[in-house]
Amino acid sequence: MFKILRTVTAASGFGLLLVALVATAVVRPTPAAAAPHRSGMHNVAADPYFLQACDLQGALSHRCISQTVAAINHARARESMRKTKMVLPRNYANLTRAEQAFVVINLERVNRGLRPIAGMLSRLNHVAKVSAVAELDPAPAMALLRRLGVHRYQVVWAHDYGVLAADYEWMYDDGFDGTLTTNLACLFAGATGYWGHRKSILQPFAGLPLVLGGVGAVRAADGTDSVSAVLTGGYGAKPQFTYSWRKALAHGANGHRVR
Repeated sequence: MFKILRTVTAASGFGLLLVALVATAVVRPTPAAAAPHRSGMHNVAADPYFLQACDLQGALSHRCISQTVAAINHARARESMRKTKMVLPRNYANLTRAEQAFVVINLERVNRGLRPIAGMLSRLNHVAKVSAVAELDPAPAMALLRRLGVHRYQVVWAHDYGVLAADYEWMYDDGFDGTLTTNLACLFAGATGYWGHRKSILQPFAGLPLVLGGVGAVRAADGTDSVSAVLTGGYGAKPQFTYSWRKALAHGANGHRVR
């Protein structure tokens, strides 16, 4: 287990504890396709600086959400993407934190032309929840993955000021630029975890028709969140979901309009 204290700014007067370690696994010895990733990427300083609002007013406050989404959109504008503006569902604040993370991860995927994670599966949610409580990367049992028809999976975990803040660190502050980093698998130049969380979230699962996930989140005593996710690709019949991308679209995720 690794931890790093990321001190924010002297003016803000508070610190952020972010724990994030990437893991990749293959259930069977099949080659994993590389996730879309720009070479030469650099960490993007949050603009606006959302952490203070999230710390003082809470991760679900309007100010925290609006500022974090604005910072994500600012970072996205530096990339060649299909859609640079992140549009949350109208009921985002009423979703569980696990459902929020599911939606945000999918928005990062679909806005880059990747398939969404179709839905959250209860057995994978449990694995992710155990991980979030323990503040460790999820470690699904191979027997479970085989029963679910999983051939490849990715996991991510973070401890941050809410789901959107965790997404920012995973997607836009996951490298190493010679200073403190929030990616604990990338503590020096050339580390194997360089932009590893981003690559996990953007894993295309090429050739695998069924893309499912599980997400867990718990609130810490200091008001921060521990969030973890298991993303999988495999074969089989579509199971029953606890929450689905279709439901998120029905509430306006990604600007979707129901006809």
